Amino acid sequence: MTKRGIILSILCIAALLIPAAAFAQGLEGTDAEFRLFGVELGSLVGYNLEDEEAVVGRSFGLSLAVLDNMQVGFGAVVFDAAAPVPQRRFAGMKFDYFFTDQLAFSLLAGNAAGGGAAYGGAIGGQYLIVRNQPQDGFSSALKLKVDYFINDEDGPAGGTLAIGLAGSIGL
Repeated sequence: MTKRGIILSILCIAALLIPAAAFAQGLEGTDAEFRLFGVELGSLVGYNLEDEEAVVGRSFGLSLAVLDNMQVGFGAVVFDAAAPVPQRRFAGMKFDYFFTDQLAFSLLAGNAAGGGAAYGGAIGGQYLIVRNQPQDGFSSALKLKVDYFINDEDGPAGGTLAIGLAGSIGL
Protein backbone atom coordinates (compact mmCIF):
# COMPACT_ATOMS: atom_id res chain seq x y z
CA MET A 1 0.00 0.00 0.00
CA THR A 2 1.35 3.43 -0.90
CA LYS A 3 1.76 6.34 1.50
CA ARG A 4 -1.28 8.05 0.02
CA GLY A 5 -3.33 4.90 0.52
CA ILE A 6 -2.33 4.72 4.19
CA ILE A 7 -3.17 8.39 4.76
CA LEU A 8 -6.52 8.16 2.97
CA SER A 9 -7.43 5.01 4.91
CA ILE A 10 -6.70 6.71 8.23
CA LEU A 11 -8.66 9.83 7.27
CA CYS A 12 -11.65 7.75 6.11
CA ILE A 13 -11.68 5.77 9.36
CA ALA A 14 -11.47 8.99 11.38
CA ALA A 15 -14.29 10.54 9.32
CA LEU A 16 -16.50 7.57 10.19
CA LEU A 17 -15.58 7.30 13.87
CA ILE A 18 -15.69 10.94 15.01
CA PRO A 19 -19.38 11.61 14.15
CA ALA A 20 -20.38 8.23 15.59
CA ALA A 21 -18.58 8.96 18.87
CA ALA A 22 -20.11 12.45 19.03
CA PHE A 23 -23.61 11.04 18.47
CA ALA A 24 -23.07 8.33 21.10
CA GLN A 25 -22.05 10.87 23.76
CA GLY A 26 -24.79 13.39 23.01
CA LEU A 27 -24.27 17.10 22.57
CA GLU A 28 -25.62 18.40 25.88
CA GLY A 29 -22.25 18.90 27.64
CA THR A 30 -20.26 20.85 25.06
CA ASP A 31 -17.66 22.61 27.18
CA ALA A 32 -14.04 23.37 26.46
CA GLU A 33 -11.38 21.66 28.52
CA PHE A 34 -10.87 24.80 30.65
CA ARG A 35 -12.97 27.81 31.59
CA LEU A 36 -10.13 30.37 31.26
CA PHE A 37 -6.70 28.95 30.39
CA GLY A 38 -4.69 25.74 30.54
CA VAL A 39 -1.27 24.14 30.14
CA GLU A 40 -0.69 20.78 28.44
CA LEU A 41 2.32 18.42 28.46
CA GLY A 42 2.44 15.15 26.56
CA SER A 43 4.41 12.33 24.98
CA LEU A 44 3.94 11.02 21.45
CA VAL A 45 5.00 8.00 19.42
CA GLY A 46 4.58 7.81 15.69
CA TYR A 47 5.78 6.94 12.24
CA ASN A 48 7.31 9.34 9.71
CA LEU A 49 6.09 8.37 6.23
CA GLU A 50 8.79 10.33 4.37
CA ASP A 51 11.75 8.73 6.15
CA GLU A 52 9.92 5.46 6.94
CA GLU A 53 11.15 5.68 10.52
CA ALA A 54 9.55 5.38 13.96
CA VAL A 55 9.71 8.59 16.00
CA VAL A 56 9.07 9.66 19.57
CA GLY A 57 8.14 13.14 20.63
CA ARG A 58 6.98 15.52 23.29
CA SER A 59 4.33 18.21 23.19
CA PHE A 60 3.60 21.42 25.04
CA GLY A 61 0.63 23.75 24.78
CA LEU A 62 -0.90 26.88 26.29
CA SER A 63 -4.60 27.44 25.64
CA LEU A 64 -7.17 30.15 26.28
CA ALA A 65 -10.89 29.36 26.24
CA VAL A 66 -12.62 31.72 23.81
CA LEU A 67 -16.06 30.04 23.72
CA ASP A 68 -17.83 27.30 25.65
CA ASN A 69 -16.51 24.73 23.18
CA MET A 70 -13.40 26.35 21.66
CA GLN A 71 -9.81 26.97 22.79
CA VAL A 72 -7.06 28.92 21.02
CA GLY A 73 -3.41 29.08 22.00
CA PHE A 74 0.19 28.08 21.32
CA GLY A 75 1.40 24.54 20.67
CA ALA A 76 4.85 23.02 20.20
CA VAL A 77 5.89 19.47 19.29
CA VAL A 78 9.38 17.99 18.90
CA PHE A 79 10.03 14.59 17.27
CA ASP A 80 13.29 12.67 17.68
CA ALA A 81 14.36 9.69 15.56
CA ALA A 82 17.46 7.58 14.84
CA ALA A 83 20.68 9.30 13.67
CA PRO A 84 20.17 9.73 9.90
CA VAL A 85 16.67 11.17 10.34
CA PRO A 86 16.62 14.88 11.32
CA GLN A 87 14.82 16.12 14.41
CA ARG A 88 11.51 17.71 13.43
CA ARG A 89 9.96 20.59 15.36
CA PHE A 90 6.54 22.19 14.98
CA ALA A 91 5.37 25.35 16.74
CA GLY A 92 2.47 27.65 16.10
CA MET A 93 -1.10 28.64 16.72
CA LYS A 94 -3.27 25.88 18.16
CA PHE A 95 -7.05 25.59 17.75
CA ASP A 96 -9.24 23.04 19.59
CA TYR A 97 -12.97 22.65 18.91
CA PHE A 98 -14.92 20.41 21.30
CA PHE A 99 -17.82 18.44 19.80
CA THR A 100 -18.67 17.03 23.24
CA ASP A 101 -17.13 17.32 26.68
CA GLN A 102 -14.73 14.47 25.77
CA LEU A 103 -14.19 14.64 22.01
CA ALA A 104 -12.31 17.45 20.21
CA PHE A 105 -10.87 18.38 16.82
CA SER A 106 -7.41 20.01 16.76
CA LEU A 107 -5.44 22.14 14.30
CA LEU A 108 -1.88 23.45 14.58
CA ALA A 109 -0.47 25.90 12.03
CA GLY A 110 2.83 27.71 12.03
CA ASN A 111 6.55 27.05 11.90
CA ALA A 112 8.27 23.74 11.14
CA ALA A 113 12.00 23.10 11.52
CA GLY A 114 14.22 20.15 10.68
CA GLY A 115 15.08 18.64 7.34
CA GLY A 116 14.84 21.97 5.49
CA ALA A 117 11.19 22.70 6.28
CA ALA A 118 9.91 26.20 7.03
CA TYR A 119 6.13 25.88 7.40
CA GLY A 120 4.07 23.13 8.92
CA GLY A 121 1.13 22.10 10.97
CA ALA A 122 -1.05 19.28 12.18
CA ILE A 123 -4.61 18.06 12.07
CA GLY A 124 -6.02 15.62 14.57
CA GLY A 125 -8.35 14.77 17.35
CA GLN A 126 -8.32 14.17 21.06
CA TYR A 127 -10.39 12.13 23.46
CA LEU A 128 -10.44 13.13 27.13
CA ILE A 129 -10.08 9.84 29.03
CA VAL A 130 -10.28 11.39 32.50
CA ARG A 131 -11.62 14.86 33.13
CA ASN A 132 -12.11 16.83 36.34
CA GLN A 133 -13.71 20.26 36.09
CA PRO A 134 -14.98 21.45 39.49
CA GLN A 135 -17.05 24.63 39.87
CA ASP A 136 -14.20 26.35 41.77
CA GLY A 137 -10.51 25.71 41.35
CA PHE A 138 -8.27 23.99 38.86
CA SER A 139 -9.40 21.64 36.11
CA SER A 140 -7.36 18.66 34.98
CA ALA A 141 -7.56 16.09 32.21
CA LEU A 142 -5.76 13.09 30.74
CA LYS A 143 -6.31 12.74 27.02
CA LEU A 144 -5.50 10.47 24.11
CA LYS A 145 -4.35 12.39 21.03
CA VAL A 146 -4.02 11.34 17.39
CA ASP A 147 -2.39 13.84 15.02
CA TYR A 148 -1.00 13.96 11.50
CA PHE A 149 1.89 16.44 11.14
CA ILE A 150 2.93 17.86 7.75
CA ASN A 151 5.51 20.39 6.56
CA ASP A 152 6.20 22.25 3.33
CA GLU A 153 9.26 20.18 2.40
CA ASP A 154 7.81 16.65 2.68
CA GLY A 155 4.25 17.57 1.67
CA PRO A 156 1.03 15.92 2.83
CA ALA A 157 2.08 12.42 1.75
CA GLY A 158 5.33 12.54 3.75
CA GLY A 159 4.01 13.55 7.15
CA THR A 160 4.19 12.00 10.59
CA LEU A 161 1.28 10.09 12.08
CA ALA A 162 1.46 10.25 15.88
CA ILE A 163 -0.54 9.00 18.86
CA GLY A 164 0.09 9.99 22.44
CA LEU A 165 -1.04 10.79 25.95
CA ALA A 166 -1.18 14.31 27.33
CA GLY A 167 -1.97 15.70 30.73
CA SER A 168 -3.36 19.16 31.25
CA ILE A 169 -4.16 21.50 34.11
CA GLY A 170 -5.87 24.86 34.04
CA LEU A 171 -8.45 27.18 35.49
